[in-house]
Amino acid sequence: MMAPLVSFIVIGRNQGRVLPFTLLALDKYLEQVDFNYEIVSVNDGSTDTTFLALSQLAQIVKKIRVITNAEYLGLARSARIGLLGAKGIWKVFLSAGLGGGVALPVEAILNRIKKDDNHIIFATAPRSFKEQKFLEWISYSITRFLTKILLRLKFEPFEGLVIAFKERAAQDIFSKLKFNSSFSFYEALILASRLHYPLHYIEEKFRVAREKTSWDINYLQIFREAVRMRWWISKDVYGLQAVSPFAYRLSSEVSKSGIEPLFEADLKVKKKRPISKIKKRRSRP
Repeated sequence: MMAPLVSFIVIGRNQGRVLPFTLLALDKYLEQVDFNYEIVSVNDGSTDTTFLALSQLAQIVKKIRVITNAEYLGLARSARIGLLGAKGIWKVFLSAGLGGGVALPVEAILNRIKKDDNHIIFATAPRSFKEQKFLEWISYSITRFLTKILLRLKFEPFEGLVIAFKERAAQDIFSKLKFNSSFSFYEALILASRLHYPLHYIEEKFRVAREKTSWDINYLQIFREAVRMRWWISKDVYGLQAVSPFAYRLSSEVSKSGIEPLFEADLKVKKKRPISKIKKRRSRP
């Protein structure tokens, strides 16, 4: 029986130096494992040598397909374009700046895909103090702390390296995204929790060589978007259907993966008020 096709989607903008290196390292690793795969690279309107480098790479590596946006569309819209071009049952999004460190997080993701007991898999790697300047580290730490409190997250924000979605989950979640920035994938994970998809969080310290991308992280902007998303969820702007949190926590799929709701507020269940007895009116004499 042939293994299911897994599509790896890598989105890059003005990353002509590191993106081809990431794609080559990914293809080299996947050739050594027993998986049927394809690699889709989305060039989001780059103005440097990214287009030329990817075009040359696609001619050398047969399993790499390149989609080029005529102009800059943003992360969420580029992700939707990548989903349309991908044919696999699993859609795996990778950070373009992984470089030669792509093997460890991808291996962790593929091991979970083999078990086939989840719909979404999320691999991460915490940043170290050495990777950032002092003031940037302070901004990063404060914003991360406030965002986790605001959204009551069970995972570390801003640390995503590899995120895998099953085809149905990807179509359902990405059609509801409202942000078009670096916050989009965390919006997708939070929506996945609200839609009760089984999610497995891999929290390991992968040693990867990070590259500064053109999507410079604006921590204040991300916090503002987190505040906005929390408000939208409270007002049901996403149109999510309410499901009993107890049914969610006790489901067999969730118990296997050990997943809990990403919002602590989901655990609070409002008690129904008892129906008041209708007093019979005394008939007048």
